Amino acid sequence: MNVDTRYLKHILFYVLSAAVSLLLIFYILYHLFGGFSAGVETTPAVSVTKQEVLTMDGYLFRDERLLYAAGNGDVNFLYPDGTKVGNGVNLAQIYSNGNTDLRSRIIAIDKKIALLEGSNVSKAVISDTSVIDARIWQLYYLMQEHLDRGDIEYVMHKKDEYLTLLNKRRVVTQTVVNYDSQIEELRQERNALTASLTNVSEVLRAPEPGYFYSTVDGCETIFTPGVLESLSVDSFERLIETEPLSPDEKTSKGYPVGKLVTDYVWSIACEADGEQLRQFSQSDSYQIRFPYNGDAVLSMTLKRVLPDRENERAVLVFETNVMPENFNYLRMQAVQVVRSEYKGYRVPLSAVRVVNGVQGVYIRVGNYIRFRKIETVFETDGVLLVAPYDSERENAAEYLNEGDLIITKGKNLYDGKAIS
Repeated sequence: MNVDTRYLKHILFYVLSAAVSLLLIFYILYHLFGGFSAGVETTPAVSVTKQEVLTMDGYLFRDERLLYAAGNGDVNFLYPDGTKVGNGVNLAQIYSNGNTDLRSRIIAIDKKIALLEGSNVSKAVISDTSVIDARIWQLYYLMQEHLDRGDIEYVMHKKDEYLTLLNKRRVVTQTVVNYDSQIEELRQERNALTASLTNVSEVLRAPEPGYFYSTVDGCETIFTPGVLESLSVDSFERLIETEPLSPDEKTSKGYPVGKLVTDYVWSIACEADGEQLRQFSQSDSYQIRFPYNGDAVLSMTLKRVLPDRENERAVLVFETNVMPENFNYLRMQAVQVVRSEYKGYRVPLSAVRVVNGVQGVYIRVGNYIRFRKIETVFETDGVLLVAPYDSERENAAEYLNEGDLIITKGKNLYDGKAIS
């Protein structure tokens, strides 16, 4: 049987042409719609504020007048810490009998409440764990170092700070919303304990107007404003190693059960090394954040710089006359000096591209990909902070704007590409 070779060639040509056409169509569709599955992930450009901070240990100095009771009974404080009271006002009731452990239980509850209050995090830092994580690891290694040397007292002194940081991280990572419910339960328990107290033997009264605090840490006569007048680096180090007085022991004046602050000026002292010292100038004001106090930020003046030039270190003494409400005046607490503050859009470093020598990101606009220029103002921990949109800038439409959907994951990205 003869076969028409020309017919077979025509058939083969048509088959190959159809196959090539199908491949060409497939190729066009693949690049037009991102391979039928673009796999594009986005995150919105959101305005944030980033702060570059220097973390140090701060020691608090205040003019604090101890208040004494004649007997060592259970105490029911009538005002919360930080309340401004007048002369002669009843501050606390002392009970002569009852459960001997009641007072210590109430004090323990007060400490738990203070710790949990310090663990709540402000919404301003709710999305950023970098600062907390850095402090957790720094404190962990410091505690481990002191523990290896047998310095258990240091570890016990720092345990509350470490626990507070861990608690705060749980809020930041949204493991818990806040600690308000636990705080309320502790307050109810405290109220129940104080309600069971009977037989008032003594009433503690304010000897003069001032701010009342129930917590006595035994350092009231050690960290005084007068000490700052003659302080040096060496004497500061000896001071922070001084053993606090026991707040439960009787003195010639009686048992210390509270204190009164009559001067609203207070200070914190921090030791800095030579490199840190170059970042400060005496008499300048600095924004200082207090992580133990919901990241409250206070403006404080650098009143004194006490140098030790031989060892390239110094003690910095910051001062303020602001007494914020619900502030935890822990004797020693971490402080963060805000060195710089930046505002802009948060952009993951992994999303940044360089196209024709221009730095920018790809964004999704409907079903298309567009390229937007960015200007970096700050970089930290795999995140860029880029300049906010400026409508007055030349070719402003070419720059990233708030709310733009930044592409953080995708393949074969280019300006104008259509995606499904």
